[in-house]
Amino acid sequence: MESFSFDTLIEHADYVRYGFLSLLLLVVRGRFVRLVIALLAGFELANAIVAGEDRTAIIWTASILGLAILMLVISVIAGGMARLNAEEQAMSNQMLKGVGRARARHFIDQGYWLNGSPGEVLLREGEPVKQFCYLGSGEARVMMAGRAIGFCRDGDIIGGLGFFSGETSAATVVLSSQARFWVAPHERLEPYLSANPELRRKIERSMGEPPPEQAYESGPEAAEASGTLSTPRSEMLIRKGAPQ
Repeated sequence: MESFSFDTLIEHADYVRYGFLSLLLLVVRGRFVRLVIALLAGFELANAIVAGEDRTAIIWTASILGLAILMLVISVIAGGMARLNAEEQAMSNQMLKGVGRARARHFIDQGYWLNGSPGEVLLREGEPVKQFCYLGSGEARVMMAGRAIGFCRDGDIIGGLGFFSGETSAATVVLSSQARFWVAPHERLEPYLSANPELRRKIERSMGEPPPEQAYESGPEAAEASGTLSTPRSEMLIRKGAPQ
């Protein structure tokens, strides 16, 4: 009786393991994870065949291996079919590091690219942040109480912190040149990011890392004094106000 109970426990543990691998394969996205699962399933399948295990174990491992391979193939094909132009690729490199082209394409399709003219307001002081903006090219002034406190330039995210936190904007952002920018309305992008939390985390991390081409030799104090602000510094000013 004890032997039977122990064998039953082992069998159920195997089913739990197979179920966990299947769930992990379906829920977690990323080629690396799927490749690891495929290798584990392949190893278990070979071991089950050599050890002469029952047909159920062989069917389970073969199914997981086949599903992992199928998902990898679909991912490769989708990535090959996805196309990003130069400005979209630059946006993906800045905001979505490590994300494949297919997922980057899907995210970018949640918004749209616009051409802006000098004087156009992207963010208004004291108002809710209703859109998420990425400045692909051009320049915008950051103003507080009618006073210019800095600039946003190519590769900057405008209003990102307010977008995620729900706070009102502490500054106004006005285009000072012809510009090209990507914008997504809150009511569309927020549900999308809620359904894809790993993308939200990547974007939030990108707002804390200034683009390499905007690194300043003299540090942020000198950059602020010159009127030029990197993405994270601009976001801090927009959210919290200019330093005293």
